[in-house]
Amino acid sequence: MQPAGVISITRFAWIDYAKAIAISLVVFGHVNSGIAKTPGISMGAALSLLNDVVYSVHIPLFFVLGGYVASLLRNQGPSSFARALLWGVAVPYIIWSVLWVSFKAGFYDHTANPVVLAAVLDIPLKPIAHMWFLYHLLFIRTGWYLLSRKASNLHLAGVAGASALLSAVVAGFGPEWFTSSFFLQNFALFGFGMLALPLVVARMLDLGTLPIAGCAALLYAIAFFAGKAALGGALPLLLGVTGAVAIIGVTRALPQPRWLSLRLLAFIGEASLAIYVMHLFVTTSMRHLLAQVGLLTEPKLLVIATAAGIVIPAAAYWVALQMSAATGQPIARYAGLGTASRSNYLPAGAFGVSTQSLAAEPRS
Repeated sequence: MQPAGVISITRFAWIDYAKAIAISLVVFGHVNSGIAKTPGISMGAALSLLNDVVYSVHIPLFFVLGGYVASLLRNQGPSSFARALLWGVAVPYIIWSVLWVSFKAGFYDHTANPVVLAAVLDIPLKPIAHMWFLYHLLFIRTGWYLLSRKASNLHLAGVAGASALLSAVVAGFGPEWFTSSFFLQNFALFGFGMLALPLVVARMLDLGTLPIAGCAALLYAIAFFAGKAALGGALPLLLGVTGAVAIIGVTRALPQPRWLSLRLLAFIGEASLAIYVMHLFVTTSMRHLLAQVGLLTEPKLLVIATAAGIVIPAAAYWVALQMSAATGQPIARYAGLGTASRSNYLPAGAFGVSTQSLAAEPRS
């Protein structure tokens, strides 16, 4: 038994580091893109370029990581998979979609892209705003789980490759085909994470993480600045893969979270679902508050709203976990914040890490 106040880490911390970077980019990206919709401020060329970079990698990184985690759970039984999908994806999608529609309808005159309450009826078939990610994830995780139970890795690789190719082809059909192309792209990214990323991680163990991360970053830069004409519809997929590998290489090089700073970073990744579903409530409110007090400028909005959009949901998630521990009830799960009942990094009153219990990653 671990002493009180000591964290027993049994998961790969680098995954949570990478998720922390991904969710921070998501929050920043939504705040930044909101500048273009906000009267009185404007998005210049530099912010527009930064927006393109952020959007090219943040969600692809989540899908790649999701595929990698799925590769670790290939032997998961149907009932366990169904419970995880229900509480980890479906329930958060339903609860927070309803809350977001209600929020947007209640503050109709103060939000970009306002909606009416009747939009709740569309949730089962038409995801609203950022909830599209959970909607896609629901079907993508299910599809890959069913495929992986029946097909060999060679056949699965064929499916991933076909999805990638179709995504690029369909993208050329015009804007009306964007949703189909985008889904196929995310399906392929998840497949890359499941099938190829374990091999990449193994090479990182052999060759070093930073050299591989550097090569991936270089390929990303070349594709981003010079590949649009040559790659066409394949560009988003290439940027997503190379950007994800570059970030994963950096997080793989970080030490285990024995210090508070790294534990906080890992906790942000651990809380990424909670931050994702909550952050727009916070950033939208922060943008309105800054406007009301006459402090709405591009730098203030980017810094203050991004920080608040990360910290406030993460703190709310931590409180939900403490309530779960105190009551013995899965409060966080019922609130649509995922399947966890405790934090691996910031349990109540714990500020030490057991270095003996840090899990060593297999070399697969």
